[in-house]
Amino acid sequence: MKQTSEADILRTYLEEKARLEKNQLRAVTSGQKLIVVTAGAGTGKTLTLAWRFIWLVVAEDVPVDGILTITFTEKAALEMRERIKRLMEKLLEDEPSLSKRLQQALERLDEAYISTIHAFSMRVLKENALVLDLDPEARVTSGSEESSFWLELERIFDRSDFGAIVGNLRGEWVLRGEKTFASEELPDLVNTFGPGGLTSFAGNFINHFASRGLCPEDIWQMSTSPEKLDQVTASELKTRFGRAWEEAFELWIKEIIPAVDSEIRLDTDKTKFSAGLGMLMRRWKGATPGVDKLPHFVADLFGENGPLSNLTGSKSKKAADAACLERTGESCKEYRDNRIIWPDVANFILEGLPSEEAKVRGILLKTCALCWEFRDACNRGKAILTFDDLISYALQAIKASPRYRERFRHVLVDEFQDTNGLQYKMIQTISESAGCPLFLVGDLQQSIYRFRHAQPRIFCEVLWNSKTRKDGEDITLDISFRSRGELMNRVNGLFSSVWADGIVEGIQSSYTPLKAPDHHLWWEERQKGTMPAVNCLVAAPGENNENSGEKRNKTPVDQLRRASFEALARFIDESVSQGKTVWDQSEGILRPLRYRDIAILVPTRTQYEALEEVLIENWGFPVYFEGNRNYFSRGEVRDVAAALGAMANTEDELALASFLESPLSGLSLTEAAALLTPETRGNDGEKLIDRLARLHPDIASRFRQKRHEARVSGPSHAIAAFLEDEKTLLSFPFWKRRRVAGNLRRAVDIAREYETFVDSSLAGCAEYLEKVTVRGIQAEEADVLGEQEDMIRVMTVHVAKGLEFPVVAVVGLEYSSLRGGKSASVLPSSWLGVVTSKVPDSWDGSEKTLGKKLHQALDETENLEEQERLLYVACTRARDSLVLCGVCQRKDGELNPDKNSWLKTVLSHDDEQPEIVEPAGSKDPLENGSGQAFASGPRKKKTATGTQIFVVEERACSLERMSATAYALFRFCPFAYRMRYRQGLDLRWESPTEDGHGGTEAGSLAHWVLARWDLGADTLGNWLPLEDTRTKRWINLLPPNLRPIARNPDVRSRIRKWLEDFAAGETAKIMRISTSLQREVPFRVRIKDGPFAIGSIDALYRDEKGYHLLDYKVTASGGAPDILYENQLLFYAAAATAALGSKPSGLALYHLPEGKLHTITPAAFDPEDTFLKISIAAKKAAQGPFEPAHENCGTCPWKKECTASG
Repeated sequence: MKQTSEADILRTYLEEKARLEKNQLRAVTSGQKLIVVTAGAGTGKTLTLAWRFIWLVVAEDVPVDGILTITFTEKAALEMRERIKRLMEKLLEDEPSLSKRLQQALERLDEAYISTIHAFSMRVLKENALVLDLDPEARVTSGSEESSFWLELERIFDRSDFGAIVGNLRGEWVLRGEKTFASEELPDLVNTFGPGGLTSFAGNFINHFASRGLCPEDIWQMSTSPEKLDQVTASELKTRFGRAWEEAFELWIKEIIPAVDSEIRLDTDKTKFSAGLGMLMRRWKGATPGVDKLPHFVADLFGENGPLSNLTGSKSKKAADAACLERTGESCKEYRDNRIIWPDVANFILEGLPSEEAKVRGILLKTCALCWEFRDACNRGKAILTFDDLISYALQAIKASPRYRERFRHVLVDEFQDTNGLQYKMIQTISESAGCPLFLVGDLQQSIYRFRHAQPRIFCEVLWNSKTRKDGEDITLDISFRSRGELMNRVNGLFSSVWADGIVEGIQSSYTPLKAPDHHLWWEERQKGTMPAVNCLVAAPGENNENSGEKRNKTPVDQLRRASFEALARFIDESVSQGKTVWDQSEGILRPLRYRDIAILVPTRTQYEALEEVLIENWGFPVYFEGNRNYFSRGEVRDVAAALGAMANTEDELALASFLESPLSGLSLTEAAALLTPETRGNDGEKLIDRLARLHPDIASRFRQKRHEARVSGPSHAIAAFLEDEKTLLSFPFWKRRRVAGNLRRAVDIAREYETFVDSSLAGCAEYLEKVTVRGIQAEEADVLGEQEDMIRVMTVHVAKGLEFPVVAVVGLEYSSLRGGKSASVLPSSWLGVVTSKVPDSWDGSEKTLGKKLHQALDETENLEEQERLLYVACTRARDSLVLCGVCQRKDGELNPDKNSWLKTVLSHDDEQPEIVEPAGSKDPLENGSGQAFASGPRKKKTATGTQIFVVEERACSLERMSATAYALFRFCPFAYRMRYRQGLDLRWESPTEDGHGGTEAGSLAHWVLARWDLGADTLGNWLPLEDTRTKRWINLLPPNLRPIARNPDVRSRIRKWLEDFAAGETAKIMRISTSLQREVPFRVRIKDGPFAIGSIDALYRDEKGYHLLDYKVTASGGAPDILYENQLLFYAAAATAALGSKPSGLALYHLPEGKLHTITPAAFDPEDTFLKISIAAKKAAQGPFEPAHENCGTCPWKKECTASG
């Protein structure tokens, strides 16, 4: 009897138990050399990749370190490794016959090469340092080092201190640098573009060409033979414009001009327009121009003597307008204006760049090559690498090391559509060197990273190879498990129309419609959600909101945009309050919509401010803005920079005054302003620092203390001191505190990084922060949102890539990538090397520049194609409901979206009509209390006082989950609950207290220790050391978020004292002798007729009486009303009773700072009564009302910030 092989067993398992779709199985088991898997949105590409890895291990006996798996992000790499591990463990459980290979693979999975291409490159360098001319300790450059380099380069340009560059160069680069920097033209370019502009350009230039695998020497050679660039560019322009020019030739020579001449003899009309038509006809009648002659024709058509440059009124002009309108739908002027780039393209093909523009290009190419070589020299001296350096050096190592040609037997790549030229060169080199199969997963429809230098044409070329090679195979995954059927059909209909002619110009690439998994049993139930599948809201002026006969004035875009956001806000409010349902994938059921189910996607972050105003200030929604890049422009960050500047130099009165006027100083604005008045200053020229000491000695003393800390321990310690001082956060509005705390923590990290890698001095760090804040360098704010928090997420489409949400609102449909803000006047160009829109004023300047226009013309198609793909990615993030929101003006009463906008795409290709939202001031507006227009849905009835109300159908809905903290807060005051959980305001009573007892970070550290320590006094030092010799190793055991606070010896000492006292007490003794002590016990249990109770219990232990629950608190007793703590304990008791079937015998809170035990007698806990209260709280918390409990105002910790306080 034939023995069943591992491959047969696994194939059967994948078919019958894992239930892979047909094409998923085909991809997993393919034996070809080149396998390209096109995986649409939600089609299970990660699962397919994971099973491919397992197939190679089990069926083909490939060791885990013989498979190179490349992902796009570190998060994706971690998820891939975890997914593979879970699948292997389940497979091992279900198929013991595969245990030999699976057990070994699981044991060695940590050795597997599953990472980003940059992490893989670093691993290659560490393993091959001796092969390369590279310091074995080389590391990736830090953000502060990178910023410091470019700030130094800007200083060099500003002072013309080019010796600093030349002094770091070697070999022939020294002579090149001396000659280039001695040229008379370079100072003119610095004056024209500015030191900052030139530095920014050089950085963009280096990143652009490094991602394509070029080096400084390549750029220098480019500067010596620019005609090669021009020849390639001219050829591309002929290809791009040739067909349109042929059509123009046929139109004018064979149709329009003969039509005009037959009506009005051109030789009798003496106007310039007629003369131009006649000239064109004499030169080109009877000709059949090839691709090389067409530029001459265009130059004649648009040239100085051509007809389109002389559109003066005449009979022939009127006749030409009629003929042109009949054939193209455009007048002659419209025809010319819509093709305004044509004469520039023709002139470049015929004559090249104007001489002075070519000279600018040559100098800038040389300058960029020198700056690049300078940067590389500086980095080599410090043993640091950029991300592109990582790949370049790793590529060298792989080529030089035979062992890498043999190590990998398979290469798997995720998100291949976002690969750039350098990355592909690495992947290709490994695959070809080792002769191993290449398994590539991607989706051209989701390629959206051109700004990171991704080249989607690489994917197209490799996909074509997989179709044409004998050892190639292309497989399409098109069954999507993400979106409900109606939504999927609408998206398919839209993009089948948008991409009817292909996704990428010049390459056969048609749209792949997504298919429903309707053969699964759950699919039918999944369609029953009550959220609308697609809703399109367009804010536009009313059709009749102008006086008859008067020229319409456009409604301001900001007004329209706010109207569209108000419409979206109402949609959200109605959907949540009415309990509309969405599909819960993890539970496999329909459930009511929550705020955290909703994501609002924007094309750019410029929409954040208006969204914040409408959603938070007008509607009070809990909203979190992800990835805001304005970190260095935030007030608290600028305040930190001012504080460090003042500490570094107390004579800098501008920095000191800025600090004193900030919330960090501890002064009120009135007190700070008083210090700066002439009356306070007096006539003796008293310094500001002395005036502060005289009038506010306590503030001056605190400032001197922090200054001393900064000078002795480093600036990061001074910033940390602000964060630890509870008065700092209390000086900010309560709704800002979470963000401020996150940004201050980030400032600590930035300062610490600068101290470590650049300069440990206070003055150096202060100067660095001042420069980056003044220049407005973009950096993302700290991420302070927990995954489980019930808040609406707002993010860019790029950030949302790879994510999915039950409800997605795509706002800003008026967006067009061709209508951005003002772009730089000098740019890197793949075509021309460098393009510019101006030359120095001191030069002749008589010729107009062409480079930037040509670059934009060549880039326009790719930009528009990616814009369409970005919209596709946005739409396919939605699982249950998609809301499209945009604004536009009207023309002749009809919607008139901007050309090339998302809204134009949607309205042109989607059959459904949008819902029109009219802004305040339009005909019959529907306004809320803030004067903003609502969008759709039931009209609000106006009362006599002008208050507008509407009636919503009442539906029974309840929270699906509830925590002890949420329950206790709702029981204490529903209005406070609304502030915390529906508006996202920071109302935790564990926040820092007046005497500095607690604080969330100190509390988290104490809980971490308590969860691991055996509660013995003699072993506490193992888990909370005070000695410096042991601290460093201990800190590395901690989660990253706890490490900064753990470095503070005062915090460690304080927590150590708490725990020593606890260990000496009776409670700890009882817990130590218990044989069933459990710590941080997680629970998720359904409460009778109520929600799931979720959370974790700090400690559960048993004795002869039964089981006991203990909750640790790091705040002193009395820091919050006892009823809050008691209701938390009762909630834990209810959860434990529901889970264990019996009441606890003991309930207690232990306040660590004062060693005080707060107990509740078991008789005070009535399970049925508590179950009922939790059930009622869950229902009311879902739908309100949220009435303030005025009887508790006297003991409320937040009464100062509460708008309803009695």
